This record gives sequence, C-alpha cells and structure tokens, in this order.
Amino acid sequence: MIQDGHYLGLFPRYVVQLPTYKLQVKNDYQHTAVTVNGEHFDQAAQVLPGRYKIKAETSYLGQTAKDEKTVDVWSDQESKVKLNVGSFKVKSAPNAKDYLNNKLAAQLDGKGEKTFTDMPLTKDFSLYVAKNSNGKLVKSKMIANATAIVRKHNNHVFDLTWGSSSVKALLEKNFNKLNAKDFINGKKNPNYAQLKKIVRTWKKTPSLTSYKVKVKQHNKNLKSLNYSVTFDFKFNMGGTSRQVMKFTNASIKKSQAGLKIDSIGSGHLLGAR
Repeated sequence: MIQDGHYLGLFPRYVVQLPTYKLQVKNDYQHTAVTVNGEHFDQAAQVLPGRYKIKAETSYLGQTAKDEKTVDVWSDQESKVKLNVGSFKVKSAPNAKDYLNNKLAAQLDGKGEKTFTDMPLTKDFSLYVAKNSNGKLVKSKMIANATAIVRKHNNHVFDLTWGSSSVKALLEKNFNKLNAKDFINGKKNPNYAQLKKIVRTWKKTPSLTSYKVKVKQHNKNLKSLNYSVTFDFKFNMGGTSRQVMKFTNASIKKSQAGLKIDSIGSGHLLGAR
C-alpha cells in the first residue's frame, strides 16, 4: 500500500499496488496463434499475479493442432508451447503439383522440391504429386500413411515417382536404365542383380556408343508373362548390330506405386545380326 495524495487536502489517500511479473510464452512454431485468457498474446508481458489460461492453436492445409495449459503466476515465468506437428520435404518432378488428402496443397519449385514446416499431425493425411502429360493429369504413387512416417522421422524426405502403367514401358525402361524401385524388394530381388549383370556386360563393350531397347509383349498373363526384347546397338565407325532375346514365365505385380517387376523370366537369344 502506498500513499497517493490526500482527500480534501487533509487526509492521506492510499492505494494498493500489486506487484507484476513477466509472463513469457515461447512459441517456436509457424502458423500458430497464442492467446492468454482469451486475448491475443505476443511473446511476453508484465501481468498481475494470478492464474492464466494459455492456448496455442495452429491450422495449416486443413490440419489443426492445439495446446492448452493453465499457469499460476507468482513470479517471472516462461511457458513453452508444445504442439503435435512435424516437418517434411517432397521431392519429385520440377513444378509438379502436390496434393494432401486429395486437395491441391502446393506446387514444387524448379528443382522439384517443397518443404512443409510444422504440419499438424493430429489426423492422418495422404500425399501424392501430379503432373500434366499429354493433356492429362498423371498421379504419382500415393503415400497413404504420411502422418505416421513424419511422426517417426521428422524432416522426412518423400521422393515421389511415377510407376509404370504398362508392362512394355516398365520393361523397356529397366532394360535401358535399371531402377531398383521398379522391382519387388528393390536391390534384394535376385532378378535385379541378374539384369544389372546383363546391362553391365553391354556397357563394358569398348566400341559400343549407344543402344536402344524395344519390348514386345506376347501375352497378358502378368503371373506368367512372355515377351521379347530387341536390342539395337551402335558402335564406333558407324557399326550397328541387332539382337533379339525371348523371355518366358516372367512375373509382374501391381502395387500402389504402379507395376513392379517380380521376375524378368528365363531368357534366351533368338537371333543376332
């Protein structure tokens, strides 16, 4: 209690002056609004002693997360906001469009990248990218459990690619340039190692300058597929060569990412010139 003037110029007037304390709310998250007792709150303020309700809420791309707590302030105090959020990066084709829960969320940059910071993880969300191809929107493989992945691995990088939609395209791509992602079990698939050995043998030919591959599918049974592969080789000094191989009992499986090679089958040379 302190004196604050006089009543009628004679009697001293006293007022009660309560101490104030510094309340600081530490918020390291983007897209987040903080209130104290229902009022917008910046990082710090002097407050009277008492009980205060702190609420932080973030909303980003349709996902929300909240943090609520009550603090008793009787001295300078710091309270830290804790939200169930995570960050991740999407990598794919340059300028591809990124979809979250089937809704357009962002467009990748010229390098094919987009970083999402402090995404609420309170609800599951799916993730895929899409690009225009011949006037049609073509989707990449979908990550259905993106939330669980980010919870386990913050700053995870989702490398989204387009799976082959046809057997011919899948086989031609891999006989030209091998990609472990196109095989069931990736590099652990023995057929991956087998095809890698075949391709490496050609590439080690000293005079070879380039080669092209064309696949012809002979049936539609993906569990026992028969196909032939025509190889056109070019050599130094204008030399060329063609070989045709036939493969039987190959196995192609459908996955969420598109078609994948389970087995390239048994191959033998049909002819060469």
